[in-house]
Amino acid sequence: MRKSNRVGQKIGLLTIGEKVKVENGKHYYKAKCFCGNEIIISNIQINQGKRSCGCLGTLNEKVKITKELLVGIEKEKAIILLMWNGKSKEEAEKIYSDFRKEYLNNGKWL
Repeated sequence: MRKSNRVGQKIGLLTIGEKVKVENGKHYYKAKCFCGNEIIISNIQINQGKRSCGCLGTLNEKVKITKELLVGIEKEKAIILLMWNGKSKEEAEKIYSDFRKEYLNNGKWL
């Protein structure tokens, strides 16, 4: 079931804010991206899978998160990828932190 009222939802990297208008059956919302950008997004775009302001380029699929990937990229990028895959910011930071501690303590992945 598709929702027409999305205020307060977190979808990918976007937090949906106030509804700004309804036009031709489309509901439009202000949304703030994790990167800080604000956009206007329609319920149609949300239903079609839009999950960021565009800051991630044309990333359309979930990225396979591996331990090796998390070690090899910067913290901010790792957290964004984890959030893109449905984790909250807090969950993403904890996952990244736990993986880094494991790696630094053991010098390798267990």
